[in-house]
Amino acid sequence: MVNYKHLRYFWVVAREGGVARASERLHLTPQTISGQLTLLEQQLGVDLFSRVQSVASICFKYSSICFSTRSIWN
Repeated sequence: MVNYKHLRYFWVVAREGGVARASERLHLTPQTISGQLTLLEQQLGVDLFSRVQSVASICFKYSSICFSTRSIWN
């Protein structure tokens, strides 16, 4: 089940441009955020981020999810 916490982490990582900056903003460890994003991806059955050399960037085809979740916090 997708929950608020997973969507918030997804949105902050996408907005901040990576897990490291998102972890600073959320006051959590990068491992915690990465683990929660992995759970979200498993629940949805898709890779929301492409990971290259420890950098997570949002997959273009799922960027619309980011804009949809943005309305929750604005």
